[in-house]
Amino acid sequence: MLNDRGFTLVEILFVVSIILILVAITLPYSKPVQFHYDELIIERFLYDAHLMALQTKMKVNVILKDDSMTYSTDELSRTEFLREATFLGTYQFHYNASGNISKAGTYDFLVNGDEKSIVTQLGSGAFYIE
Repeated sequence: MLNDRGFTLVEILFVVSIILILVAITLPYSKPVQFHYDELIIERFLYDAHLMALQTKMKVNVILKDDSMTYSTDELSRTEFLREATFLGTYQFHYNASGNISKAGTYDFLVNGDEKSIVTQLGSGAFYIE
């Protein structure tokens, strides 16, 4: 007597072929994910400046200029250079001793020909890149 449990090879091949056809149809319409190393460096740098203000309870000045970023307190300074990104101006703001940003603003930069912006929110340490 035949065992009627499971799928036959033909049924499995039929389902796999339908899935492959759907993938082949949608593949040209999907955009590749672009990884921008410098965006991560900028985010990490600003988070570090924010944490420095919170840990030391001191004002931390941040300067974004050309292909470099600098944050400084009365006691120390740190500069980071970017590989592919360039700021479209010289931007300056600070985190106060509570970790809040001094002024809201939009700070533009180019990375691999794409214009991006850092948007800071007044009264909090929050920012995002769009």
